[in-house]
Amino acid sequence: MKSDDLISAGNTFATTFFISFIFVYFAIIEPHFAPKGLLEQHADEALHEIEDAKRQLKAQLARIRLRHLHIGSKLDESLPPGTLTALSKSRAADTAQLERDEEAAQRIHEKMVQLDLAQQTMEKAKLEKKQYTIPLVNLPLYEDALLKFFPILVIGGLIRLLSYRRSLLRSIPPDAEKLLPPWVAPLPMGRIRLSFRGWMIVNVLGFSLSGIIVLMTLRFVFSYARENFSQLGLVAIDALLIFGWIGGYVFFIVSAIFGRTVPPQVDILEPE
Repeated sequence: MKSDDLISAGNTFATTFFISFIFVYFAIIEPHFAPKGLLEQHADEALHEIEDAKRQLKAQLARIRLRHLHIGSKLDESLPPGTLTALSKSRAADTAQLERDEEAAQRIHEKMVQLDLAQQTMEKAKLEKKQYTIPLVNLPLYEDALLKFFPILVIGGLIRLLSYRRSLLRSIPPDAEKLLPPWVAPLPMGRIRLSFRGWMIVNVLGFSLSGIIVLMTLRFVFSYARENFSQLGLVAIDALLIFGWIGGYVFFIVSAIFGRTVPPQVDILEPE
């Protein structure tokens, strides 16, 4: 593949990768680990209010049942002689109270059912898996899967950029005079005809972008580890991948400083 085609393909991939990284980190990851938002706070407050209302209704129902037992025991008692007229009114009042209590108990049961349905709906909404579509790549992912494999995806993207860099440095002629994109960093000095200022711009931008991405990914790994103690094995793999990439990138930097600056396929003509 020609160097211009490699630059075009690398720029397309790098743009997609950086935009996707920024979207995922600031639109999904940061809100996930941030303090609870207003909507979640309101949902928790509503759930607490539902629990309080249910406790009050249960207390009312317990009082009604206790009164029901007390009145029922009185009604079961036999009337002594000579008190029929005096107690008939009391029994009628107790019977009316029992009817009112039964109606009140029925209303309480209906309210309890409504509160249970509302509570189940709100808890289901809180636990419902969120799905996102990554821009440019149109890749739908659930939030839990995205959080679990985010570092692996980032390191895979950075490795792909290094692969584009390696192919471009092998194909570009040493007499080329063009400003290469930042993802080519580390760019060996003298590899192409580029001013010192241009060489510094390419390397500084490349180092800065790669460093920011790696540090943000490492920060995510530590946050994910604090939240998910059961996933420490996956966290260890993510950390090893990140530090492995850092080691490989440092190797590329050392090779760019001390390695040969002329591609292998170009013969070096020496005078006889």
